[in-house]
Amino acid sequence: MNKKVVVGLTTAAAFSAVLMGGNNAHAEEATTNKMTTDGSISFFSESTPGGGPFQRSLVLAYVPTTFDFGNHDVAATATAATYKQEFGTNEDGTPKTAVKQYLAVSDDRADKKNGWSVKATLNEFQNTATDDKGVSTVTKLDKAELSFNLGTAQKYNIDTKLSDAAKPATPTPAITADNALSAMTPTQLAYYAASPATVTLVAGATKEVEVLDYATQTQSEATTLAVAKEVSSVQLKVKDHSNVKDKKFTSKVNWTLAEDPAI
Repeated sequence: MNKKVVVGLTTAAAFSAVLMGGNNAHAEEATTNKMTTDGSISFFSESTPGGGPFQRSLVLAYVPTTFDFGNHDVAATATAATYKQEFGTNEDGTPKTAVKQYLAVSDDRADKKNGWSVKATLNEFQNTATDDKGVSTVTKLDKAELSFNLGTAQKYNIDTKLSDAAKPATPTPAITADNALSAMTPTQLAYYAASPATVTLVAGATKEVEVLDYATQTQSEATTLAVAKEVSSVQLKVKDHSNVKDKKFTSKVNWTLAEDPAI
């Protein structure tokens, strides 16, 4: 009996559309005016590790931690616009350099003949506002599209014994560590040839989109423990800005790994 391995992970994605403007307070005699200004800060790692166990298993090892598209001043009459992923700003206000994010799969199966694939869907980008009577209103970005590029497949080894003993179990070494990733042979690269170079996910679509594919083999491959692809050029296309003023929209990317039947 063929064993199915399905692992689901999510990546949070946030988009804010804000009509810029200051808060005005008009002080009158014998009147006290109070107002507030919200502040926020976020900290995140480049890629989130999966939980294992990794020995003799097929698991999602890493997915990008977050996709953030910043705050934007846009006219309500704007139709379609595309926003690039942002990584915050430096102290002088200049944008930070993009960090590397990865999608990675650990394949430590004794028999690697069975193929597998990673697929993804994108939840609706939504904003939920609650009024003073407790009534909630949900606004959506209609058919927003998230797209990204996937780099060449690279391989890396996982110390499975150490990983499975750790609590929680995480793959080691980190794929962003120096010299952790190495080039595959032409034969190994051919295993992933069916994987797309660019992926587009439509918010709210229920059909899964293939992101990374390992082809079914006629013989077992024993040398590749894990494969990683860099996720880059992440963009969000918003088609309608008529109802985005002062709203922050959030979504999730849902990643699923499943093993294919043996030939």
